[in-house]
Amino acid sequence: MADTVRGDFPDSICADCGAKGCVFKHWGPLVVPFGERASFCGACFSTRHEDRNFGRSMRPLGTLSMLTALDIAERELPKILSPENDKEWGTLSVNYHPPFVKRVFAYWNWWRISLHKIYPCKDGEALFHPHPWPSAMRIFSGRYEMAVGFGSGDTQPPFAAKLILPAPARYEMTHRDAWHYVRPLDEPAFSLLVTGTPWQRSSPKGEKLQPLEDSEKKEILEFFRSYYRKAT
Repeated sequence: MADTVRGDFPDSICADCGAKGCVFKHWGPLVVPFGERASFCGACFSTRHEDRNFGRSMRPLGTLSMLTALDIAERELPKILSPENDKEWGTLSVNYHPPFVKRVFAYWNWWRISLHKIYPCKDGEALFHPHPWPSAMRIFSGRYEMAVGFGSGDTQPPFAAKLILPAPARYEMTHRDAWHYVRPLDEPAFSLLVTGTPWQRSSPKGEKLQPLEDSEKKEILEFFRSYYRKAT
């Protein structure tokens, strides 16, 4: 027998991502291993529930599946991108450090969905950083160089690997001490970023970032609308 309680449990720690503040408590075999019970943030509970709908194997507690969140977002994006929802999309010009990024973002269910146009920069310029939330990404056009590393705190760790990722590469970052940089090559890269519940992790951030021009927002939204029109 399984049961789920939904509420506000601010002192609980999510059994998967470790973020403080949960909205679900669950026991039984629907989304947790048999005999287990756990508290979850909305994002992690939803990905577990969706894994079950996809027929995927039950994950042990303490593991994340942001690629599942990416699957969910992509399934819903054609509807979210409808012109009638344009006012729901905010914008930011992320220009405090290369690579410069034009971001169009919206909050949907338990996740933030960000549509990015990322500009090339010189070798050695790209910001190497951790994230303040679990995330998954997909490249839609272009290609970029990505270095990855691992380390706690704010001291930059050494690079552990460097990759060249072309569209339609997908990947997730689900540990708070994972670092990376991305550096588009040849031309701007368009990508989709899905982020979950923020955890307590310091990361670089710009001050007083400005919104995009309306024409820039329109360009990015139309790029993704065009992609999904072709896909269907």
